[in-house]
Amino acid sequence: MRMNFRHFAGLALAGWYLMLPPMGSVESRRNPSTGFYVAYSTQPLNTWEIAGSYDTSAECRTAVEQADQLARQNCPDCSAVASCIATDDPRLKSKDALQ
Repeated sequence: MRMNFRHFAGLALAGWYLMLPPMGSVESRRNPSTGFYVAYSTQPLNTWEIAGSYDTSAECRTAVEQADQLARQNCPDCSAVASCIATDDPRLKSKDALQ
């Protein structure tokens, strides 16, 4: 597949946001195959808060892992409800804070 310069430049400019859901929007369900609880938010992504900004997906994932470690200090079965989302993700288009 051939990429033109504009396409490549657009990919190079994309970064990553560490996103946290609004307070009170997190629910959890027990995964029957693992026995662990899986947390998720009931709110659309454009209502989430930006907790950090990173150049690469790997840097953002490292931040999520660190948040998980902090969450588990007080609750061994817990994890941080955070997601790494590309800055150009169309689900963020209506978020006023990103302008």
